[in-house]
Amino acid sequence: MRDDQAAVSLETVRTLVDEQFPQWKDLPLASVAHGGTVNAIMRVGDRLTDRFPLQPGDAGSLRRGLESEARPPREPTAALRLLLPGRA
Repeated sequence: MRDDQAAVSLETVRTLVDEQFPQWKDLPLASVAHGGTVNAIMRVGDRLTDRFPLQPGDAGSLRRGLESEARPPREPTAALRLLLPGRA
């Protein structure tokens, strides 16, 4: 854990899920064990996961960053080059 790293509790996640996604309020929550210092990963039910930034920052900026990462690349071939050995 880094000095400036936030702690994300199941209670906080429960509150956020219940408020923002009431259709999932009855799903169980579980923390996913990991050694990362950027995001906490939580399971929501059996089929969903949720990421929570661990570094402090402006909520709007953090949200835009997560949304940007979730968008597919504009150029699929650029993403494929990263996955295929020997292709650049």
